[in-house]
Amino acid sequence: MAFTYVPGTFDFWAARQSTHLVDMHETAFVPFNVHQAVGTAGLGSCSVVAIASERAVILAHIPPLPDLHSQRPDAGDANVRQMMKRVRRLYRDNRQFFDNAEGRVTCAIYAGEVALPDQVAIMQEQLRLLGFEPSTDYYQVPADANVGRGTVVIVAPPHHQGQVGVYVEDSLVSSPASSPSPPPSVPTTSGAAVAKSSWGRA
Repeated sequence: MAFTYVPGTFDFWAARQSTHLVDMHETAFVPFNVHQAVGTAGLGSCSVVAIASERAVILAHIPPLPDLHSQRPDAGDANVRQMMKRVRRLYRDNRQFFDNAEGRVTCAIYAGEVALPDQVAIMQEQLRLLGFEPSTDYYQVPADANVGRGTVVIVAPPHHQGQVGVYVEDSLVSSPASSPSPPPSVPTTSGAAVAKSSWGRA
């Protein structure tokens, strides 16, 4: 079933040269003195890990498998560990940018459950090893025709009313001015923020 794509927050920022776009399989360190925002798209069932402060973001777009031909049953978990190793390296190499930072995981919900719980647990564990208690944001699969489906955008404070803005599918899920709480009807981990939206491949 095909959906009509409605432009949203991601499209607004993706059109700007000052925005850094992160592709699937990519992990990036993005300083806000160079870029105004960082974004990624195409979250059919992928996960996103972000470490965000007022000065910079580390963002990883992690697919369920390293490639479409993976045969090993542990290929997905091994890929998550490898990508989280890159996240840890970028964090340690750029630690001075991340005072008062937060760690976040964005993952898919399918049929009311986390789609890839083992992989999400690895991401959360690795963020805890860096000293974060990660928040978890959710998007649902398969898709509805909602604005901004399959996107995550993080906007620098000077361009977001003086605060870091984290958007999952056009829903603002993080801002220092607020501490969002998930609705009780959606499964979450402690302290998680939920974006009530959905995405999937047409």
